Amino acid sequence: YLKQAFTKNIFTKIVALIATPVLKDFKSSLDPGKYNGASLLGLRGIVVKSHGGANIDSFFQAIKEAYLEAHAKIIEKITAQVSLELENQQGKGNE
Repeated sequence: YLKQAFTKNIFTKIVALIATPVLKDFKSSLDPGKYNGASLLGLRGIVVKSHGGANIDSFFQAIKEAYLEAHAKIIEKITAQVSLELENQQGKGNE
């Protein structure tokens, strides 16, 4: 659809020249291979579930995400926050 829209007339062709770099960046940001994997919560460790059609680059992104979560101590932060919320809820129940 975009190709047809950008080739209708001289004006749209000029707009296409200007918009092409932005559209390429946008397309790249939508690449599912760059965001492969979903973190699973409720575990004592980090698990990133990759989708079944993942290629080598997508699988690498899932491993990278697991590394970043480990490095950022995501499990510890979630555990601390959940513990704090539970303590707050228990404190409210005793009032």
